[in-house]
Amino acid sequence: TVSKTGRVPASSSVNVFTVSAKIPTVQIVTKDMPFDARAGLSKINPDARVNLEGLIDVPRSTISQYVWTANNGISFSSQPQNLVPLGSNKINFVLRLDLASSPILTAGVEYQFTLRVTDNQGREGTSAINLLVNRPPSSGICQTCAISGTSACQTSGIAYQDRFRSSCTSWIDADLPLSYVFGVTINSKKLDF
Repeated sequence: TVSKTGRVPASSSVNVFTVSAKIPTVQIVTKDMPFDARAGLSKINPDARVNLEGLIDVPRSTISQYVWTANNGISFSSQPQNLVPLGSNKINFVLRLDLASSPILTAGVEYQFTLRVTDNQGREGTSAINLLVNRPPSSGICQTCAISGTSACQTSGIAYQDRFRSSCTSWIDADLPLSYVFGVTINSKKLDF
């Protein structure tokens, strides 16, 4: 009933019927993806493997359909099978970003992955999880100089004879501490140490 002082009240009603039925409860669990408590979501690298496990509280034999989707224009059906090896219609989902020839997800963008489960009676349960694609460290510089008696940085020398010092400074990232890997390329072969 809605009323206004000095006016005639108006009323409306709606009949609601409830049915005793079990709607599938759905939960998504991440595998091998660290949860960032500050951001309230899991972070992944743009070249990672997205492993999502769907959990339901009803027997799998009562489920007629599983559908995985993502926002931001991501279509799993248009991806090659090796990138989505389980497809997008199973209880578990894998997206192999590490095998993609070009980026599928963009660094710094948050994506929502949703699992919709439909039982044999047409009742649906859904769950969603947000994943943030990690940005690489930025703003820093790395420099390698031959160690000599002068203060100027010499970037050339004789391999296995001259000594070099490598240093990296001013790199920033939300995830600390950072680690560094130095290496050398010899005849197109990269060696890390």
